[in-house]
Amino acid sequence: MRQGSTTSHSLGGKQAWYNEVLDVFAALFLGRPSAKLLRFVPNTNEISERKNELRAPTSLLSASAAANTSSGDQFIADIVLPSEILLVRALAIPKTARSKLEEISTLDLARRTPFKASDVYAAVSLKDVVADDLHATQWVIKRTEVDAIIRRLGNASVRVRKVLADAGGNLVVLTDRSDVIAPYSAIWRRMNLGLVSLAGLLAIALWLYPGWRAQSAAKALEPKLAEKRAEVVETRQKLDQKSETATSTEQFLQAAIRHPRLVEILRNLTVALPDDVWLSDVVLRNGQLVVSGETSGSAADLVLALAKSRELNDPKLSGPVSRTAAGSERFQIALRVGAVK
Repeated sequence: MRQGSTTSHSLGGKQAWYNEVLDVFAALFLGRPSAKLLRFVPNTNEISERKNELRAPTSLLSASAAANTSSGDQFIADIVLPSEILLVRALAIPKTARSKLEEISTLDLARRTPFKASDVYAAVSLKDVVADDLHATQWVIKRTEVDAIIRRLGNASVRVRKVLADAGGNLVVLTDRSDVIAPYSAIWRRMNLGLVSLAGLLAIALWLYPGWRAQSAAKALEPKLAEKRAEVVETRQKLDQKSETATSTEQFLQAAIRHPRLVEILRNLTVALPDDVWLSDVVLRNGQLVVSGETSGSAADLVLALAKSRELNDPKLSGPVSRTAAGSERFQIALRVGAVK
């Protein structure tokens, strides 16, 4: 049961639908019973329901109430006490002390009235702000009076969940007895908390399961991935080897194309030499051709004749010229050969 002072919260007007939703939620998930609003009205002798509210005779507020005013139905209600049976106190506190309104009102009640906080139910709410002061209203009622009203309503088949005060259209809570009329609400709350936690864990598990499954599948694929990587490396090495072989072959072919064949050189040399020349040696090394032989003519004229050939380049005597016993000249001529055109 909530005891002592409490700050006001509206239970009517624009917040009515909001509080109805909260009551339904609390009834379903927190084990708190739902209740209807009960007001005390004159000129009635029994408890009745009108416009989703309960109406009870004001006689139930006094000790002289009839023993039984039951309508035959069982109700759980939040009762609204009229201001006539409440002690209504006006308070003024500094604006800077707004967060301590409840403590200040309780202290002021103990200092300025003969009541102790343990002897009364009290509620306080802000009224307005004037200059630097906050004006508030405090409603106070003895606990013994509230207990007597609750007993009389119990005899009339009404179980009281909350005791409220009418603060000019808004309702403030004097005491909340939800735990008294619903003693197992704590068990409901623990059960619902457990179910919500279980649902949350299940949702987390369902959310994480695809990732865990993908991670397991990735680990299972790691050996195959390593094998494929090794195959790729081996294939790359083979390709590199083939590329090197192809490069060597290409270089050989290019060299063969760039260097003329010896038969072509001999043919060009035969065409360029006069008929009175006999060759004894022909040496080809790194594009340099050296020929030795005899001629019945002049070796110098032979060099001039070779210089006229397009296939044989830069002919020159590379050794001494000598005469044979038959009168011929022995020579050695060096020249360069290029690609066959």
